Amino acid sequence: MNKGKRFKNKKKINKMKVMLFISLIIIFLLIFQKIFVENTKNTYFEIEEFEIKLENKEITENEETEDENVKTYIENKMETENLTNENFAFFYYNEDTKKYYFYNEKKWFTAASTSKVPIAMLYYDKLNEGEITKNSTYKYESGTYEVGDGLTAYKYDVGDYIPVSFLLEQMIVNSDNTATNILSLGLRRKNIL
Repeated sequence: MNKGKRFKNKKKINKMKVMLFISLIIIFLLIFQKIFVENTKNTYFEIEEFEIKLENKEITENEETEDENVKTYIENKMETENLTNENFAFFYYNEDTKKYYFYNEKKWFTAASTSKVPIAMLYYDKLNEGEITKNSTYKYESGTYEVGDGLTAYKYDVGDYIPVSFLLEQMIVNSDNTATNILSLGLRRKNIL
């Protein structure tokens, strides 16, 4: 009888240990859940707060502002180079920083060499599309001569037909005004410019 009672008591103790163990696990899970949920809420609010700060920062960074360094540099250059609003205009804009500086931005000036790259781009499009080849030629007309760098006026005579490849090279590499004028006339005649 003692043996059976001990066995029953041992079973009861084992059951109690299991119940205690399960209870501890449940308590542990409840505590963990409480801590985890609280931290998650705090983290969520911190993330939300961070996102709001980030949005505000982006708005601030995207605001366009005058670049004081460029302004100072240009003002100094104007003094040392005798530049005025009659002979000088300046436009600066940095896409990354959204900083700008404009001086005399409404003044009209001849584009000069700034037109050379877009003209070259139009011709390279024509070459890529097969509309012309690098050996296609354009006539050197008397009205297209202009003083400047480059070899066009030295290598060819008025009336000669000059390959596009040569004209493009001279226009971009040597800033050849005569080559630019010949190519520009070719575009104007086709109503591209």
